[in-house]
This record gives sequence, C-alpha cells and structure tokens, in this order.
Amino acid sequence: MNAVQQYDVAVVGGGPAGACMAACLARAGVRVVLLERERFPRFHIGESLLPSCLPPLQRMGVELGRGNHVLKRGAAFFDERTGEHNYFGFDEALPGLPEFAYQVDRAVFDCELLDAARRAGATVREGTTVLQHDIDDSGVTLAIAPTPAGPGPDECLRGASRPALAREGTTAVRARYLVDASGRRGVSSRGGRELRSITGLGRVASFLHYGGLAESAWAELIERGEVRVLRIDDGWIWLIPLHDRRLSVGVVSRRQRLPDDELHATLAASPMLARLTAGASVTGVRHVGDYSYANLAARGARYVAIGDAAGFLDPVFSSGVAIALMSAERAAQTLLPVLHDAQALADPELMAPLSEATAVAYRSFHTIAHRFYNGRLIDNLLLASAPDQRMRAGLVSLLAGDVWRDDNRFQTAVLSATRHELPPTPWSSAP
Repeated sequence: MNAVQQYDVAVVGGGPAGACMAACLARAGVRVVLLERERFPRFHIGESLLPSCLPPLQRMGVELGRGNHVLKRGAAFFDERTGEHNYFGFDEALPGLPEFAYQVDRAVFDCELLDAARRAGATVREGTTVLQHDIDDSGVTLAIAPTPAGPGPDECLRGASRPALAREGTTAVRARYLVDASGRRGVSSRGGRELRSITGLGRVASFLHYGGLAESAWAELIERGEVRVLRIDDGWIWLIPLHDRRLSVGVVSRRQRLPDDELHATLAASPMLARLTAGASVTGVRHVGDYSYANLAARGARYVAIGDAAGFLDPVFSSGVAIALMSAERAAQTLLPVLHDAQALADPELMAPLSEATAVAYRSFHTIAHRFYNGRLIDNLLLASAPDQRMRAGLVSLLAGDVWRDDNRFQTAVLSATRHELPPTPWSSAP
C-alpha cells in the first residue's frame, strides 16, 4: 500500500448528503476529502425536491432556477377510478419556507452539488471505492481503490454489473473523523448487516422516463410543475416533469416484485398517463426494492452516517434529499467546534443531537407514509377538502419538509395519534 494521505475528515459518498457535508466543512477551512464510488454524471432516482431543500442549497451556492430544472409549486393527488383529486400548493403552508421547489434531473443536480463542494475547497475523488475502514483511538483509515468502468448498482438496472476491483491498486486515506454518506449498504452499516427493514410501506419501485412529450402535455405539466400521485390498488404512481420535455414515471407497489409486463399494464390503465405520453419515447425500466430501512449503527466513536446511509423511507412524500441536506448541515455544525478535540471525537454520543433532530423528520414522514398505506390519510386528507384551514396549512408544511417547528397543529396531532402505530425503528419513540 502506498503512502497514507492525511485529512481532517473523510466523507464517503458524493450524493446530496456527502456533497453538502463536504462543502460545509471545506468552507470552514477543514481539510476534507470526498470519496465517491461512481463517476458523475450518473443516473439516480429521487427527482422531486421539497421547499426545505432550498435554504441549504443556497448556502452551498447552488442555484437551481437556470433552466435545467422544473419549477415545482406543489403536489397533486388523484384517484382516477373515482375522479377525486386535490392539489396542495406550497403557498398554502405556514410561513417560513420558500413557496416553491424544483423537479430535478439527478444526474445534473448531483453534479452541481459536487461542483459546489469542489468550489468550497473539498478534495473530491470520483471513481473511488472504499474497500474497508478501520477506526482506532486517534482516527480512521480507509483502504480505497479505483472503481472499474461499467454500470454500477446505483443504475437500478437488472443484471448491471462491473468487473471486480483490482486490489493491487489499493491506497489509503487517514482522517480524524469519518462521515458515511454512501447510501444503503454504506461503510457504517457493515454491508447492510446493521440495517433494519421498515414494514408497512411500499416494497418495490419500478420506473422509467418518457421523452419528447407533446407541447400540449408539456404545457400542462409545467404550469405548476407539481408532482402527481395517482392512487392504484396496491400502491401509487408518480409523475414528475423533468427538463427537456421528459416525464419521470414510477409505480410503487406493496408487493415484493413487479414484473415488467404488470408494470406496463398498470401504466396503460391510467387515462391521464396515456393522454400525457401519447407519441412519446420511453426508456428501459429500472427497479429498486426493499428500500425502506434504518441504520442501527448510524453513529459511534469518530463516525456518523447521514442521508440514505442513516435510513430511507418510502418515496411517496419525497423526503430523502430534504433529510440528507438537513442532516449534513447539522452534522457539520456539531463537528466543527470539536474537530481537534480527540476526546470529543471519540465520544460515541457526539452526534446524539443530530440523531434527535433527524428522528423528528423521520418520524414525521414515516407517520404520514404509514397512514397513506395503512390508514385513511389519502381519503380523509389528501383527496378531501380540509375543513380547518390551519390544519391544511400544517399538512402542506409537512409536505414541504418544514418539520422542525412547534406551531404545526397538524404535525402535533398526527404524531401524537400514531405514537404506538409504527413498527419499531430508531425514531419511533422520538418526542
């Protein structure tokens, strides 16, 4: 193994959580290296942002309103079988956040965030796989190697694989602290062994893109740019407009597996989708399954897991990037004052305040997602007119990702009512 490279902090993973964490640290003068397995741009799902994403992105110096992304003003829910539908505009929320968000092409968006980390001064190494990590009394050592060329597991394509790593090219990185932002099966979860699956939500998502939409369909979709959620028998369909007249469409099912022929039959049964995609081209199908989980080892001596490495919920309310950015900023704020305090860095409870903050977000989104699948949330609220406008504003605030406030009557009521309904998770007993 060649000479060990020295840094203050090593961040594993270059998605939103890792890029934001690296940018926050580098901006404060920290020597930080970001190790990303893939080579950007690369495909990734998670295209619908929430208004709560915009403040941390602005602090990173990332401006999304430049034509590569679609302005998103809210969310709409439909039951095509009954004709019921409802639209929730972000301008109806309790005051505090922007009244809009964006639908993003993640290949473009993630590059923008990674570039922001570089501009802040972080050392970014793409195409670098972390083989293992060892934590000792004074820091962490990571064995790394170049990632072979070829499609990776993030592509979500069945049968995608790449050649085995050439371990003779292994080198090492040494840091005072490790930030695991590497997603599911990250370095802190020991290859997935520390992950607990969350039951009661969707089990598989199958998705594709339609391109070359007709002008009339595109004009309809971008008028408000909302994400559309279509109710089906055993789950739901998402419709997300993306730039260049494309439409991201996914089916989330509670079944273990959704064969391609059943996926296409489900999509063909939607009059709205048939109308919007008439004459459009279509990409191949991608799949991801059993994606709802919690990392039981999300913090410890000299390390913390953030973003998808800490946990992920059902995509129905688009919470993933919002929680990732929040957890990155809060983790950086906790780490910066103690970065040269060996005793503090070795304290496994250093990031306990971060865990408490993220628990509020996870439990809030978990609660409404659980009720979406297992209760009457969609009938009583998402497809109905709320008689209490203050409660409706609270619901919209939750849909906007504004979950860290004490004046949201809707959030307080829902969390209190469902305290004992959720399956056990690290956040199920959060205050």
